Amino acid sequence: MKISLEMITERLKCEDCRIDLSGSSGEMCLERAEFYRAGAELQSDVLYISFGADLPESLRYVPGCALLSIGAAPERVREQGYLFGQFAELDPETDIFSLSNEINGIFRMFDRWERQMEGLHASGPLQEVFQDLLEITDPVLENGLSLMNSSFHLLAMTRTNRKFGGYQSITDHYNPEAVSPDIMSMLRTNAAYHSMSECREITILDDEVLPFRTMNKNIYLDGVFAYRIAVTECIRPFRPSDETLVRILEEKILELLEEMAEVQGQEHSPLAGLLSDMIRKDIVNKAALDMELGSLGWQPSDQYCVLCLKFDPGFRSDNTGAYYCRELRKEFPESLAFVPENDLVMVVNQTVSQRSSSDFFQQFAVFIRENNFRAGTSNPCRDLYKIRKYYRQAQIVLDIGQKENPSEWRHSFGDYVLNYIFSMATSEFEKEELYSPVYYKIRKYDEENGTSLLETLRCYLDNQMNTLRTAQELFIHRSTMIYRLKRICEIGQTTLADKDELLHLHLTFHLLEQG
Repeated sequence: MKISLEMITERLKCEDCRIDLSGSSGEMCLERAEFYRAGAELQSDVLYISFGADLPESLRYVPGCALLSIGAAPERVREQGYLFGQFAELDPETDIFSLSNEINGIFRMFDRWERQMEGLHASGPLQEVFQDLLEITDPVLENGLSLMNSSFHLLAMTRTNRKFGGYQSITDHYNPEAVSPDIMSMLRTNAAYHSMSECREITILDDEVLPFRTMNKNIYLDGVFAYRIAVTECIRPFRPSDETLVRILEEKILELLEEMAEVQGQEHSPLAGLLSDMIRKDIVNKAALDMELGSLGWQPSDQYCVLCLKFDPGFRSDNTGAYYCRELRKEFPESLAFVPENDLVMVVNQTVSQRSSSDFFQQFAVFIRENNFRAGTSNPCRDLYKIRKYYRQAQIVLDIGQKENPSEWRHSFGDYVLNYIFSMATSEFEKEELYSPVYYKIRKYDEENGTSLLETLRCYLDNQMNTLRTAQELFIHRSTMIYRLKRICEIGQTTLADKDELLHLHLTFHLLEQG
């Protein structure tokens, strides 16, 4: 691995090293160290070590090389080195062989880090891969290191950070893998944290809230803030080159995420495509669907639930769908997410799920709140060939639920079936045109005689036609209640025994409650 002179000099134990990198970009161009041999021409990619007295005035630098001088170097050599920003001068008493061993040890450390990163692939659970990545990076950065997602759940953390980084003081007592709500609340009022949350550059958060200063790098996927690398300043002060190392770590994380996305895309894009066609075009290819479901160990007759998710209008960017499909798949492996049109659709196989339905939706509720979604949920179904109908249930209930209960995050079709029936019934007729004839007759009598028989009828139906309970609720004697029922039947020309007539009355009172 090629490293910069800056990375080497920062790690040298010699305290009398003088270096000027003002003319350099900190280019990572050095891949090995050598002793300078008299008369030799400098070569790119090499860090030369020499006694200053052995360096000729005529020495000429080449791009990509660097020079460490033990003792004073000739003035011209020094000036050239400072000009190139690739020169350091050490105490004349420095042992050249100890220095060489130390520098080669630094090169070996970075080479080992590079080999270990190259050997990491997203072949297992991504959280375990992330943990391995941070652990092999720990000797390079030395300070504590963490990786969290956009919801501030800790996906991985080095042993150094767990031991020295104040881990216990910032995490939730009930969920030690998440930043505690109290800490998050304090961070959100912190101006530095607020600017950091929307920054694509590396930022430093001072120790006003957290136990230590932290160096932070946000990672964006498809334009969405997805992960954050956090380095805790718990072992030694931050070095200028730490930012370069964090960017290298970011590149590897993005590579692993892309690798996993490619694997998941290869595994599930045919199935997502088939389900999208079923939703958008009502095209059902049963043979192809059965084959793709079988590759997941699923069956069309398993119990499924279809969910329709909408982004907050002020939150969504054009490319967030692909990112959230991946995140949902990682968080809920019993599901498949895709974007057939404008909405994000999630199909959950409840038969193969390792958790109960209540546990699933409890965790799902956390996900949609943290990511600012609203969701509609279909009734359970055991025929995935009819996904189009169940998608419509989820879509319809989301629209109704957002209007009637906008503060809710998730709406279930089963809770809004009557609302849907009434909305369909009143889409062509005014509500008054759908009221029961019995209702109209009794209302006319009440208006002409100043009575309240209609309210008595409503209360009677609400109490499952229990005469005594209705009388108690209306604070009247039972005999009075019996008399009123008799008058209701006479005026309404009904016996209150016909099921259809009773259903019509129930629907009438429900429509009245809708306003």
